[in-house]
Amino acid sequence: MSYELDDDWLIIRDMTLVDEVIDLPNVRQWVIIQSVIQGVTFKNVKAENFSFGAGMRPTTYRNCVFSDCEIRSITPGRATFVGCTFENVDLFRLIFREVEMVDCTFSGVMKDVVFDRRVQASDRIKLGRIENIYSGNDFSRVKLIDVSFRGGVQLDAQILPVGDGYIYIADAERELPKLIENVRVADPESRLLTYLKVCLDHVDGGQRSVLLSPYDRARRGKAGELLANLYP
Repeated sequence: MSYELDDDWLIIRDMTLVDEVIDLPNVRQWVIIQSVIQGVTFKNVKAENFSFGAGMRPTTYRNCVFSDCEIRSITPGRATFVGCTFENVDLFRLIFREVEMVDCTFSGVMKDVVFDRRVQASDRIKLGRIENIYSGNDFSRVKLIDVSFRGGVQLDAQILPVGDGYIYIADAERELPKLIENVRVADPESRLLTYLKVCLDHVDGGQRSVLLSPYDRARRGKAGELLANLYP
């Protein structure tokens, strides 16, 4: 065994794992520290907390597969994912502030997930980069619920879900203020106003385009109907 297993904890520390299959559905706490993970398949993960990259230096994942996994973690850590597949996953409350992803593919559900391109100045030496790269990722088969792209993630460099009520606004700096005003005129009490103003805050933080999902909580019911009428 190439990792530490203790009750419901699994720890991978300073290792290089290649072409392994890890199928441990009873493990609830996953910690991967400063490692290189290549061609590894993670199956049936049911994690209450999953740290993809603990420690000072990021962990790198190349051509890995996460299959039929349920993963949550407020602080998923420092990591780089290249060519990885997340198949039939449930990703919940993951705030990716020190993570980058290139050519990854997703299916399943994401809820309350944040992808942030920005790297804090104090973290740049530890991460070995000045920004988090997001490029070539395929989100077309994943259901997005309150998923936020921030800090300049280039959405036109990803494959996004289309149809079914998804709204892609390429020039959010220009379009969002007009949309907010139209909502204010149509229904000044609509919860859409807060929702769209938060999106505009992300624009102020460097995000140039936004994706509005029909599954976002603020778009349920009459609010969703109003947005569909104003932005068909």
